Amino acid sequence: MPADRLGAARRLLSPGGMASKTADRIRIDLEDRGVPGNFSRPLAERLASCDLSSEAYEGFLTGAAVAYTVHEEGLVGLKKTAGDLGEIQRLMTSFSTELRKLDEALEVLAAYVVRMRTQTDGKDYTVH
Repeated sequence: MPADRLGAARRLLSPGGMASKTADRIRIDLEDRGVPGNFSRPLAERLASCDLSSEAYEGFLTGAAVAYTVHEEGLVGLKKTAGDLGEIQRLMTSFSTELRKLDEALEVLAAYVVRMRTQTDGKDYTVH
């Protein structure tokens, strides 16, 4: 955070701590650190009722930004894993289809061997 923004944030704090900090100001500070509105609003509403020192407030903002970054990285990993899972499912479906075709071919060959045996007139020939 630039020094002028840090100074402005500290001026908004009351000498006793966070009591005068509004949820909107907290949300703006969170969004300035990269936390989007859908995550910053609930955090800001909860933090507005807390009485934190300037240092604790800065620590909260930093912690929330880091937590959101970790959360986003987890989502990226989850999306990649879901994509990989979809690819594995497609491959397994194709593999099972090919196995079914092989099974059908083996059944045809087995029927052919049985027919060849019955046509040998009961003689004991080795069929390779």
